[in-house]
Amino acid sequence: MFRALHLPLLWCLATLANAQIRVLSPRKLVNSLGSSYKNQKDKKKQGKIQGSTSTFGAPFYGDRVLGRLVYDVPKAHNHCTAEDYDVPPPQTTQKGGTHEQARLINIIVVRRGECTFVTKVRIASAKGAHAVIIVDKDDSTLTSQQIQNIIVADDGYGSTISIPSILVSKYQGNLLIDSIKDSQEVVVELAWDIPTDHVVSVDLWMSSASRDSQKFIEAFAPMRKR
Repeated sequence: MFRALHLPLLWCLATLANAQIRVLSPRKLVNSLGSSYKNQKDKKKQGKIQGSTSTFGAPFYGDRVLGRLVYDVPKAHNHCTAEDYDVPPPQTTQKGGTHEQARLINIIVVRRGECTFVTKVRIASAKGAHAVIIVDKDDSTLTSQQIQNIIVADDGYGSTISIPSILVSKYQGNLLIDSIKDSQEVVVELAWDIPTDHVVSVDLWMSSASRDSQKFIEAFAPMRKR
């Protein structure tokens, strides 16, 4: 009984886990994302965007995705159909003077609205995305801090998704899109680091009639007191 009950709780906790996007290039964009930082400590956040990780296709802590951003203006339906936008194939780059080549994977950027988050990510995945960044709607007033509290929810079909996706604020997302439109190669790293400077509060829900639950409470009591 306890095992069945605690899984939704873990998914709920995963929902509140914030993701980090670190922009590696171009330098102009990195500087734009850090222009408001005044002291040296805050400048370490330069080029970084905090977002909310989707509850479907959720990555493990410590996962990283490195790639280039691709974006196409939707034709009619806000990135809700396969015909609504096009993306280039993953880019192949030459390494030095050798014949060795490396592929820079696609991280597709889409706009929020008109359809579910799952629909947008499923379509992007079919187009070859290894991850998706969802930019909040143009009429949204949510700040970067507030967007981290938004639950990017499953619509019931999220089990078909195997790639991570992140919701970011309109302001920071528009900076990414503008850089892509300027024909600049935007390279980013998506990261889900284990939090080290926050206190996490956890509620455990279990059945009082379950023997396994009672055994767990007894075994956990000394650690809880510590």
